[in-house]
Amino acid sequence: MSIILTVSILLRLAAFIWSIKIFRSLNDRRVLFLSAMLALMALRQTLTLIDHSDSFTLKLQMETMQELPGLIVSVLAFIALYYLKETIMEHNQSLASKYKLESRLAGIVNNAFDAIITVDKSQRIVTFNKGAERIFGYDEDEIIGEKQEVLIPPRFVEKHRKYIDEFPIHPDKSRQMKVASSKIFARRKNGEEFPIEANISMTTIANETYFTAILRDITKQTKAEEDLEHMAFYDTLTALPNRLFFQKILHQRIASLNDSFAVLSIGLDHFKAINETLGYPAGDMALKAVAHRLQLFVDDQQHISRLGGDIFAILLPSQKKSENYTSLAEKIIDTFALPISIAGNAINIELSIGIAIYPLHGKDANSLTVCAETAMQFAKSTHQHFSTFAPEMQKDSLDHLQLVGELRHAIKQNQLVLHY
Repeated sequence: MSIILTVSILLRLAAFIWSIKIFRSLNDRRVLFLSAMLALMALRQTLTLIDHSDSFTLKLQMETMQELPGLIVSVLAFIALYYLKETIMEHNQSLASKYKLESRLAGIVNNAFDAIITVDKSQRIVTFNKGAERIFGYDEDEIIGEKQEVLIPPRFVEKHRKYIDEFPIHPDKSRQMKVASSKIFARRKNGEEFPIEANISMTTIANETYFTAILRDITKQTKAEEDLEHMAFYDTLTALPNRLFFQKILHQRIASLNDSFAVLSIGLDHFKAINETLGYPAGDMALKAVAHRLQLFVDDQQHISRLGGDIFAILLPSQKKSENYTSLAEKIIDTFALPISIAGNAINIELSIGIAIYPLHGKDANSLTVCAETAMQFAKSTHQHFSTFAPEMQKDSLDHLQLVGELRHAIKQNQLVLHY
């Protein structure tokens, strides 16, 4: 038998065996196809030799040069098989790396502290990570396929639909939603509503549109901000708004209204005597009792604040006649005719009230407050129960302040002489 033919058959058989091993390790159909082709070629040539054999002696029916193409085919098959193996291995390694990366990303998403939820265009939930399970109280199995409306308070469902429908389609598809800009709330499985911060993005995969939301429960943050705001704007003793909050409301009222309104400045007469005779705790009790009684005169259109010390203020809405302001001041005075029980003592607390009207007496928050306090001090010094601001009151106050300053300077400089 020709050496070339023998080598050709052996190479094909070896390639067939090698291809089977590669197929078993790589499990690729292309290798299986090549191995089948090589096996058929080797079998065909072997059968050809058997068909032309005589007395168990093989005789060649073809010339040696006629078998050279078969040898070349066998060599090329080996080369093709080698490169096919390398290509398949590289492809499998790429798939393994991709799968590893996807598994790692899935692990990161699944173990993220924030809730990460993906919904399709019909607003049905398709992904729900562990953070979402912890925040919302749902298991992934029971929420997948459900409408995301189960996670939204009913009063926000329509607003959310409109937001998604109007979601802009341009390169920057991310949108951040916070409580600071608008009240954003979600709903847990038990029906509890809570504030969230949301980042929403839109993605298109295989012509399918998906929305991914990263949600953060900011209940503690919101509570802390509310506590800080309360500390900044409310009096710790009486729980009433403080001077800072009153000025803020006053600025808003001036900016939003063209109608007149009034500020009542209310001061306690002889409050120092309560502190000196009964002690500061009794004085605090008196301030709380006064705050409680003043709140009886306040409705949704009025605001009451403690400006500091024993000074309170009430912001009154517009009245057709200025006499209506003085009428309310009289009612407040009459209410305090009844004594207040403090530490077992019935104490009669007298008030002095100053009235300043916008824009007659002041066109900004500060000047209006100053005018009301000036009128209150005038009522107190003249032993009146209430007084409406007049420009001469401010002049008298300035003259008094200047006189006090000059007297103090004269005492320091020994400029006073006693004549008798």
